[in-house]
Amino acid sequence: MTSIKRNSGLDYAKGFGILIVVLAHLWRGLGSAGIIPTDDLYYAVSSSCTMLSMPLFFFASGLLYGRTAGRDSALNSISSKFDAIAYPYFIWSIIFWGVELLFSPLKNTPTEPINLLTLLWQPRHIFWFLYALFASFVIAAMLVKFIGERNAKPAAIFTGLILLMLYPFKLRIFAANEISMSFIYFAIGLFASSYFFQINIKSNKAIAIGATIATAMVIFTYHWIFKQRSFSYNSITPNATLTTVVVLGLTLTAAMNFPETGLAWLEKLGSRSMDIYLLHLLFVPSSRMLITKLLGAPTLGVYIFTGMLVGIGGPLITSNILRKIGAGFLFAPPKALSMKALAEHTKIAHP
Repeated sequence: MTSIKRNSGLDYAKGFGILIVVLAHLWRGLGSAGIIPTDDLYYAVSSSCTMLSMPLFFFASGLLYGRTAGRDSALNSISSKFDAIAYPYFIWSIIFWGVELLFSPLKNTPTEPINLLTLLWQPRHIFWFLYALFASFVIAAMLVKFIGERNAKPAAIFTGLILLMLYPFKLRIFAANEISMSFIYFAIGLFASSYFFQINIKSNKAIAIGATIATAMVIFTYHWIFKQRSFSYNSITPNATLTTVVVLGLTLTAAMNFPETGLAWLEKLGSRSMDIYLLHLLFVPSSRMLITKLLGAPTLGVYIFTGMLVGIGGPLITSNILRKIGAGFLFAPPKALSMKALAEHTKIAHP
């Protein structure tokens, strides 16, 4: 099989991952609103969602970066990721800060204009992910620059393990706590890139079904039999790392064996996962509040179905509209603000 199939498999996995992300925030919103009890089941489902989504995105990012890590300079790599990750982080953090500031009089803890400055060292809401992901690229790019691509890949695993050891110190500034939990999965992806794209993969329905069932069994055993969980809503706490690596491997095995046709919608969700991630929190809470107001106390199924439909469809439609009306700068920088364009210009001017 070709790399096209492998890329489709990654998009399948990312499509599944973004569905789980939206479900997680929908589920947690139902708990914080008092619609469902915050009992053992609530925390187990929340932990399961985190295990199934966040490591997958860090792994996929490390995997794809590993394909070109030795072909590009550290400056070009970081500049490119600044445009793709750091730029949306700042833009959408500012947008959410503006919304918070607008509704500040209605909150118990008002948002102050000075809070905008803290975005440089203290990411808010879901945007810790973009902050930590960009930091992961920077760490990896520095390793490649100073010790070479071949040595950087195993060194990244070692770095990830060291960072896991820093978690108990609860370093809050610069998202250090989130980076310490998450970089290991980026590092595994970076390391796996040396082998992943050399393997011939042929879709196998039996393997896909078996891996999916095995994933569910591992998740069930860890949370409901052994009563364990990750103790962070953001990423995976060290106690769950080994189980999460197993879950990650099984999830990828299932995705890579999905059929090559018939799942275009899931592949599309994977390719648009960033759009959905950036915008879904504008829709998920709104759908919950609207359903409550219109229907009073509907069933849990109604909340989940409506929340998922709106939480996925809303961002896709909105991002399409924004791009069509000339607001594409909300997702990617115009050339005047592009770090990649600046780096290329500097390279040309000073060969």
